[in-house]
Amino acid sequence: MPKYTKESMTKFINEGLLDPVEDIDEFLENCNSTQKKILLMLIFLIGARPCELIKLKKESFKKDKYCLTISIETSKRGMFRKIGLPMRTKYVQEIWDYVKTLLIGQRLFWTITESYQVRNIVYKATDNKYPPYFFRHNRFSIISNKGASPNEIKYLKGARNLFSVEPYIHISEFQRRKLMKYF
Repeated sequence: MPKYTKESMTKFINEGLLDPVEDIDEFLENCNSTQKKILLMLIFLIGARPCELIKLKKESFKKDKYCLTISIETSKRGMFRKIGLPMRTKYVQEIWDYVKTLLIGQRLFWTITESYQVRNIVYKATDNKYPPYFFRHNRFSIISNKGASPNEIKYLKGARNLFSVEPYIHISEFQRRKLMKYF
């Protein structure tokens, strides 16, 4: 695992990257259970793969005064990555309150056992507009546009190599203009 500090991994989050898209609250209202709402919040906030989300347990979450740290087992070679979410970020306190109600060893989403179930929940919540991977791609694209290095995106994404990060690196119009000054 790369040796990133909690501070370096949350710097993009602290800069306001996790302000919700305008539709996310509406999507949450479309969920008919707390478990489904928490699932959608986590997909939105951390961009985890569906197969990674269904493995999360109470022990995957640690809280200190300012941060909720989530340890995620990636689907790539069983590596783990840790993502820190500042407690002041929207939805994080609600996620923590839910986690505290679980028993030790209990999975967060005990009724959801397959990735296709995650896909169905997300499609239903978004009125068939977005698959789970939309939120994953969106999260990493935003982080890239805010200045994250490819290695930081690789770590947050749980990727094995930099080639898989390439689709997330988009140059915004502002960045393009800034780069053109050098040519």
